[in-house]
Amino acid sequence: MLIHASCVLWQNKGILLIGDSGCGKSTGALALIEKGATLIADDYVEISVQKDKIIATCPKTTAGKIEVRGVGIVSVKSLPECAVDVVIDCKADFKSIPRMPDSKKWTVLEKQIPLYTLCPFDKIFETKVSFILASL
Repeated sequence: MLIHASCVLWQNKGILLIGDSGCGKSTGALALIEKGATLIADDYVEISVQKDKIIATCPKTTAGKIEVRGVGIVSVKSLPECAVDVVIDCKADFKSIPRMPDSKKWTVLEKQIPLYTLCPFDKIFETKVSFILASL
């Protein structure tokens, strides 16, 4: 199943960034890459189930490439796939994010993964993702 998303591996956890066009999926991925994450895929991610896990894979045409708004397409270190541990629903509007969110799950291919809503343009986005990963 091909979805419009970005995915990185950070702190040994697969992070799938979803959301509307222009919401900051690539920006969020770049922020995490700057902190040591490795790109799996940008723009489109192939999702499948293998051995009871959700696996994110990069389409061959975009492997190792990420869009940097205002710069263009650039090459970065990447991996071909990872298991997805958490989904971040990216919202461009910081004020649309609940202060105290309810626990949510993202369901895909009959599997559920923890779902959080964050703004990738938030200056402490990476810190918030780190707290989420520590709670998994």
